[in-house]
Amino acid sequence: MLKQKVFQERLKAGVKQAALLVIISLALGISFQAVRSDKIPWVGSWATLSTATLSLQSVTDISLSEAFALYRDHRALFLDARDPWSFEEGHLAGAVHIEPQDAGKQTAEIQKRAGGRQIVAYCDGAECHLGVDLAKALEKQGISSVKVLINGWSRWREAGYPVEKGKP
Repeated sequence: MLKQKVFQERLKAGVKQAALLVIISLALGISFQAVRSDKIPWVGSWATLSTATLSLQSVTDISLSEAFALYRDHRALFLDARDPWSFEEGHLAGAVHIEPQDAGKQTAEIQKRAGGRQIVAYCDGAECHLGVDLAKALEKQGISSVKVLINGWSRWREAGYPVEKGKP
């Protein structure tokens, strides 16, 4: 009888701990979703975020070799559209951090920094749409001919091209 009572008490304590862990996990997930610039859909297919389904209509992509040639010749301004934490962990050397939703606030600064150079927006992953979103946001602000380096961060790093770490 005593063993059964001890077992029941331990079982109750275990269930309470599991419930607390689930609640903490949900709270953390909701918090991170709230601060992400590239929201993950709560319901539905994640495939809708694929670059294959994204409309590149007014946006032109650029190859990795073309982007590196522009970088090497100092003829491009690279804009990292990822979140600040990813940028801090590593980015294309000399890139400027700007999230798509902030494009309107920084149009003049971007034009000044570009100084007539080609603007290239990028993010990370073939499924990432932030570079496209940034390019479209900039074009709405009157900055034309922004190119997008699809899966830019991963491809750039894997090619062994210059990268750096640091805060935006």
